[in-house]
Amino acid sequence: MLRAIALIAAALVAAPASAQMDNLPPVPRMLVDTAALVCVKVDAEGKVDAFVLDSVGDKARDAAVIGWVRRIQFPKAQPGEVGRGTWFPMPVAFGKAQSPKLPPRCAPQANRT
Repeated sequence: MLRAIALIAAALVAAPASAQMDNLPPVPRMLVDTAALVCVKVDAEGKVDAFVLDSVGDKARDAAVIGWVRRIQFPKAQPGEVGRGTWFPMPVAFGKAQSPKLPPRCAPQANRT
């Protein structure tokens, strides 16, 4: 879990707002030793939209990664905050999985998980 937190913290440097890192959702058992690259967008209310950029090779695990990311709690935007509503890449890795490399950017695709 600590590895996942470190990777997410690094990804959130580019994010429009900080997630409440002390309140991450529990990791589903099926995601142990899984890594994925996800595109994420956080709206002004803190709601997360996300899709898998590179499939982990299993639809159920792709869906579990997306479900986990969407449960991350982001605070509401602060007055004057920029970056909300913008897609950013977020690597996630659980257990012993290697973190995926970040692309320079990400955007929605037709086939979303």
